[in-house]
Amino acid sequence: MAKLTADKRRIWLGIALALAIAGLVGPWAFDRINVPAQYECTLPNVRLEGDFCGMPVTGLWVIMVTVQTVKSLPAAWLRGEPGLSGGLPEILLAGIPLLLGLPIITALVRIWRSESRRWAVINLVAWGLSLIVAGWIFLAGIYERWNPFGVWGIWLYVTAAIIMVAVEILGLIRANRANLP
Repeated sequence: MAKLTADKRRIWLGIALALAIAGLVGPWAFDRINVPAQYECTLPNVRLEGDFCGMPVTGLWVIMVTVQTVKSLPAAWLRGEPGLSGGLPEILLAGIPLLLGLPIITALVRIWRSESRRWAVINLVAWGLSLIVAGWIFLAGIYERWNPFGVWGIWLYVTAAIIMVAVEILGLIRANRANLP
């Protein structure tokens, strides 16, 4: 079995980070728009099915909307808007998509501090959580009948997350074996 040296790990982490960033700017979902079938969908919209076109939505857009939502929640609570309970669970639920951006930060730190076992675990947890969130978004898209091949951005991000998780697990296994008596 080939050893995963610190330099090789940095290279793999850099590749996965580049894939994740490219995935975040690619399409993750489609904002459905009702356009009767006899009319053409104009770019950037694509025909999804029947009377619906869709405008591609990027992962970066999901993160930006999440930031705006979380920022606006306290003011909405103060205004007493209906449907808002005004508590921590609401902020946590609204902030879940922010887990998609967290691994970008942890990966940068991990590349910089490649020998830190603590950052390896933090990076592994961050990518694992982002993989769960991306999987949830993808399953929601399947339920909404999006074209799974039209949302290449989420596929690229998931691929990067799998690479990151694998690299971190292999690195932790190697570190544990090196410390055995």
